Amino acid sequence: MTDLLQQLHQWDAFVLNAGEAVHWSPLTVVFLIASAWWVKGPLFVLIGACGDVRARRQFPVTASAAAVSALTAGIVSMALKEAFDRPRPGNSGIGAEPLVATPADPSFPSGHTLTAFAAAAVVSSFHPRLRWPLFGLAAIVGLSRIYLGVHFWLDVLAGAAAGVMVGLAAAWIVRKAEWRIRAIIRARSLARNR
Repeated sequence: MTDLLQQLHQWDAFVLNAGEAVHWSPLTVVFLIASAWWVKGPLFVLIGACGDVRARRQFPVTASAAAVSALTAGIVSMALKEAFDRPRPGNSGIGAEPLVATPADPSFPSGHTLTAFAAAAVVSSFHPRLRWPLFGLAAIVGLSRIYLGVHFWLDVLAGAAAGVMVGLAAAWIVRKAEWRIRAIIRARSLARNR
């Protein structure tokens, strides 16, 4: 197991150094925007709300599920960060100085990535036509964390995987609840018509 951890550590250093080689001012601006707090969750919730309006839903199911998924992702991220307590790149002696202020919390997994992928998974479950743009945006959020020097590549991969699991679980729960509510409404309607 230690050989695997050593190889992962070497890959972390390689990716961070490669990322420093491609620092370019316009790209930095794009990644700074992608790393903003309102992109990782609220933007996905807004997209879900627009989908709810377009689908003429009386209750904003997609937006609500995306919001709950993003909040759940935040809780999962905090729990995993506490469990693993991995130092950030700037604090671990790997990589150069980050391009933004380094958050005080541990590095693994990337909370931005976990939240973005969770919200993307939920919204794309209800609006499959948006799947690739949503996951593309979530991937850009994750890449921004590596580019800016505040996360390792493994933090981002783990955040993406955990985020998809959280998002799909939230979508499944919401669909199940939606199905039960419809069944209850149908049963009440049939009982009134008798």
